[in-house]
Amino acid sequence: MFKNKRYCTSGIADRVPLCTQAILWGLVDNMEVESKDYFQVFKLSVFDGQQRIIHEQEIPEYKKIYDIALCGASPVVGKIYVIDSETYSTMLFAEEY
Repeated sequence: MFKNKRYCTSGIADRVPLCTQAILWGLVDNMEVESKDYFQVFKLSVFDGQQRIIHEQEIPEYKKIYDIALCGASPVVGKIYVIDSETYSTMLFAEEY
């Protein structure tokens, strides 16, 4: 799962720095779980001057919290989904779903 072509919506391309997009894809790639759900959820906020990322999936249950230095990138606030369709994977804001 998530080993196919990757796309993002225009909302992601416009509002999420490339470095943050790369971090989110990397978090999906490096999950330590028995199996990955096709539907990954990221809740992004700012915490103590850093980008906070809460990464979750429903089945099997998974939740990790990351605080990442922004390194000059603008912080992102919102909910982002990464969805695998077996043909391709798409990153989009929840409101674009």
